Amino acid sequence: MAARSLGLPWTELNEQEQHEFVDLFIQFLSKSLAAWKFERGPFGESMVEYSDEMVTYLSEQQEKGFSEVKTRIRSQKAETLLDFRLVKLSGDWRVYDIVIDKVSLAGNYRAQFKSITRYFSYAGLENKIHKLLPILKLFEQLVPR
Repeated sequence: MAARSLGLPWTELNEQEQHEFVDLFIQFLSKSLAAWKFERGPFGESMVEYSDEMVTYLSEQQEKGFSEVKTRIRSQKAETLLDFRLVKLSGDWRVYDIVIDKVSLAGNYRAQFKSITRYFSYAGLENKIHKLLPILKLFEQLVPR
């Protein structure tokens, strides 16, 4: 997901820089999505309820090492479709994109990262993410569990 989100600049990074960006992206993503909680129910067909929200497993399609898992999140205020796109690497399924109401998270980040790298370079993007992490950590602490 980090490589897809970064786009073309990914190919210009050496292996160590790619690993560093993956680590940074994981920190960024985990802090950004800190309030999200998902847990598969005992039979796999539905999710466990958290507060006033319900996550429901809708379907899964697999083809040649790729899978798409469709879910729906319902709350008292809204309903959101959330699709997880996965790829099988070394026997493990890895998320490479999350589509929220038909909008790709990796595509959205790629567009934002492209804009930043166009004006500030890859190093500028790294710097901006490093500056955002403490802000996201603070937000994470404010979100009720």
